[in-house]
Amino acid sequence: MKKSNFYKYALFFLIALNIALLSFVIISKPQPPQPPFNRPNSPGPSSFMNQATSILRLDKAQADSFSELAKKHKQDMDLINKEEAALINEYFESLTNNFTETHSDSLLQLINDANTKKLTVTFKHFEDIKGLLRDEQKSNFNRFMDRALNNILNNKGNTPPPPKGF
Repeated sequence: MKKSNFYKYALFFLIALNIALLSFVIISKPQPPQPPFNRPNSPGPSSFMNQATSILRLDKAQADSFSELAKKHKQDMDLINKEEAALINEYFESLTNNFTETHSDSLLQLINDANTKKLTVTFKHFEDIKGLLRDEQKSNFNRFMDRALNNILNNKGNTPPPPKGF
């Protein structure tokens, strides 16, 4: 009789323990990882805009002008990137379409011109930003440029590792 009571209590205890464990796992289920741009202090357009505004110590009017410059720069870069992608696609299609070497060379030159245009547009963009600054803010421009170049070149040394299970 004592043994059957022991097994009965052990069975109820193990069932209760299983229910508690299952409920703990269900309740404390980890949240799915957030996309990188929504994480605080993560690289991305909106967080970099906020960082740039604080690094340069822009007032409201300057921040609005900065935002407009950034939107225009993004539009210009998107247009150049689309043109470049079409050229690159055409260049690699030349493998299957038997284009002449001269045509491939001209495509390479156009791709190079697109990259040059990106650099020129970005340089002008930074000049425009520098033009927004008052004299007392210009001392912050070097720090801003370091961060901006780090963001552009996607320097991996300063980014945190991806989350576990990602």
